[in-house]
Amino acid sequence: MSYFLSFPLGGVKRTPLQQVLDPKRLSRSLSPEAGPSRRSPSPDRAANAFPARAGERSSRRAADYIVPPGYTTLANLQAETTVNVYGVVKLFKPAWKCRGTDMCSVLVLMDPTVAESAGLECVLFQPNVSRLPSVYKVGDIVRLHRIKISQYQGRLQAKSSRGFAAIVFDRDTELPVTAEMARVSSSTFTLTQSDKETVASLKEWCDDHPVLFPPSNFLTVSQVSPDSYFDLVCHVLGVALHRTLDCVVLYVTDGTQPKRDLRKCQGDDYNMVEPLNNMDENVVSVFLYGSHAEVARLLARKDRYVILHNVHSQVLKPGGSACSVLDVVDPYLELCVHRGTAYGRGLSVLPPDSPEVKRMNTKQSFQ
Repeated sequence: MSYFLSFPLGGVKRTPLQQVLDPKRLSRSLSPEAGPSRRSPSPDRAANAFPARAGERSSRRAADYIVPPGYTTLANLQAETTVNVYGVVKLFKPAWKCRGTDMCSVLVLMDPTVAESAGLECVLFQPNVSRLPSVYKVGDIVRLHRIKISQYQGRLQAKSSRGFAAIVFDRDTELPVTAEMARVSSSTFTLTQSDKETVASLKEWCDDHPVLFPPSNFLTVSQVSPDSYFDLVCHVLGVALHRTLDCVVLYVTDGTQPKRDLRKCQGDDYNMVEPLNNMDENVVSVFLYGSHAEVARLLARKDRYVILHNVHSQVLKPGGSACSVLDVVDPYLELCVHRGTAYGRGLSVLPPDSPEVKRMNTKQSFQ
């Protein structure tokens, strides 16, 4: 069964900025019946600066790209084999709870040996989220061990098999490729010089393709505007459950103060399972619905750091005859993660020493 190819391509209305940055909109290129690339008719100035040079570098890198012994490039994969691969994340779905007992995640990987319209879909099942790849954004570099390749609807698909293991490196070329920087699913792993060179090569290739691997749209709470979509790095300070609906509310802060009127979790409909120590002006409520509520109940504990993917600053009071001028100029907003996994919606838990948390703390110091 293909999880990625069934992703909905529609969804809620998005602002022009998110249409450019949203990696989910690139999923059309992975469908066999997809038409011409949506990227070509609307060039981005930054992405296409010196295009000839970038193309030359890309071609050379594709020709020079090699993997360590024991690994297979994506262009050389064959059905009914179990392999080890490296790749750059083109699209991903954060971990969610399956119908059984496992957690599931889906990645689409690319490397310089495959065409831009191609990609290896990886459907990964593990008993707990720590055994899945810790992918935080498009462009992260992933190493997968012991994935089984099979044929599905005319395309190759990978699934985790017995002995599966994963390592993830941040896409940032300024971060070193070391064992300390690796996000690992197993405490026992090796990282040779050849491995480091492969990761560095993929980081540079990713950097050369900003349209294919767009940067994530991270915002702070103070930067939120009405009806926008963004990723939020934050610190969980409390958790509440709706008594009847599949909704979890996280009380979070990123150290910045909201400049908009945001909905707060209040009333008897919610049960505080991890109460706040105090409610100051920097604490905001984020409402997670559907399967995200279940993931939040499992993973989002008090004092943990998380990335909330594809948060929507939803306007609660639509315009109309009963709507005041103030509601139009300064609308009342709800920060929420909608149901479903379109556009990479979900939640990822961050270690306290992660680069994302360090950047958040650095921004706080400048507030």
